[in-house]
Amino acid sequence: MCILANLTIGIVSSVIASAITLSVDRRIIYQRQRRRARAIEGAYSVVDSNPHTDTSRETVTIKYLASHRFRIESKGGPISPWDGTFTSSDDSPEYGIGTYTHADNAWGVHEFQFNTVAGRISVYGTNKNMAGEIKPFSYVLIRKSTASASIT
Repeated sequence: MCILANLTIGIVSSVIASAITLSVDRRIIYQRQRRRARAIEGAYSVVDSNPHTDTSRETVTIKYLASHRFRIESKGGPISPWDGTFTSSDDSPEYGIGTYTHADNAWGVHEFQFNTVAGRISVYGTNKNMAGEIKPFSYVLIRKSTASASIT
């Protein structure tokens, strides 16, 4: 009887210890992801690699969704408004990849390289539904000093 009681106490203690460890581990991961997301979230100006494209009125806003997912939205640019999503991972936090869609239904993929210290994000994209008709594009997003825009 005593052995059974000790065995039960040992099993229950192990389950409780595992649950506490998992909870603490999840909390640490969440805090790390949230800290990284705050460094990426915000409003950005666009500097296009094509000097003939006027992007002075364009604002790109990035909002953290959950886990490793972000929403990105552009307004006021020379091309129709566009939006999309992208993800980044713990294995490669300085890199992200996602999809975008223009208001005119053009869509494609874009890749991001984050330099959060400098407040810059390099973007490279390719159109997928009109492949060959639209050349790949690249631009740099520069964080605005009053980055408090929101996505609706």
